[in-house]
Amino acid sequence: MKTFRYSKELALIVIGMLIMAGLYLASQWTPGTSPTGPSATVPPAGPIEVRGRVTCLPHRDTTGPQTLECAFGLRDEKGRYYALRDTDPGYANVSRLASDADVIVRGTFTPREDEKYQSIGMIDVTEVLAADSPQRMSLAGTYLCLPHKDQTGPQTDECAAGLKTDDGTYYALDLGLSSQTIPLLAPGDRVKANGVFTPIERLSTDHWRNYPIIGIFSVTDSLERL
Repeated sequence: MKTFRYSKELALIVIGMLIMAGLYLASQWTPGTSPTGPSATVPPAGPIEVRGRVTCLPHRDTTGPQTLECAFGLRDEKGRYYALRDTDPGYANVSRLASDADVIVRGTFTPREDEKYQSIGMIDVTEVLAADSPQRMSLAGTYLCLPHKDQTGPQTDECAAGLKTDDGTYYALDLGLSSQTIPLLAPGDRVKANGVFTPIERLSTDHWRNYPIIGIFSVTDSLERL
C-alpha cells in the first residue's frame, strides 16, 4: 500500500512540474514572433502595394555552411520578407532592382511558407517604383484655400489652393501641369482629379510647411467638378 501511495504522490509531483513548465513556456511566447525573426500579421491574398528594401532572402536554416546564391526578395518596414516573381516575360520589373534599394512594389500577393527561405509569401510583381518617386493617384475631395497651421496672430489673405479629402487629409494642389483645361473653381467645390503625389518630405522649400498638408498633388490628366 505504501508503494502505491508513494507512486501516486510521485505522479502528482511530475504532473505539477509539467504544468509549471507549460505555464513558463507560455509566458515566454509572444504572438507574432518566430525563431526566424518578426512575423507580423500576414496580408490577405490579392492586390498589394509594399514599401520596403530589396534584399537577398535569408535562409531558414542558418546553421552550417551557407550557399552564395541570392534569391531576390523584399523586406518591409515591419521586418517581413516577401519573395518576388516577375509577371513580365522579359523580367523588366525585377531585373531593375538594386540590392538595398528602397522601393515600392505593386502586384498580387499569395501567402505561403517557403521551405528554404524566410518569407511570408510571394508577390507577382507588376510594377516597381523608387520609394522617393512621385506616386500616381486619383483623389476626390473639397477644393479650398489651405488653412495655416498657426492660427494665432494676424492671418495673411493669400489663397494657397488645396484639396481636403473626406478623411480630413490636406493636399496642396498644383494645377500648372494639367494637360487639359481646368474649370473655374471656387472654395467649397467638390472635385475629382488624376495626377501625381509628392510627399512633403521631398520638397526643397519650407514654404509648404506652414500648412497642414502631407504633400503636393499635381493634376496631370484631368480634373472634374462633382
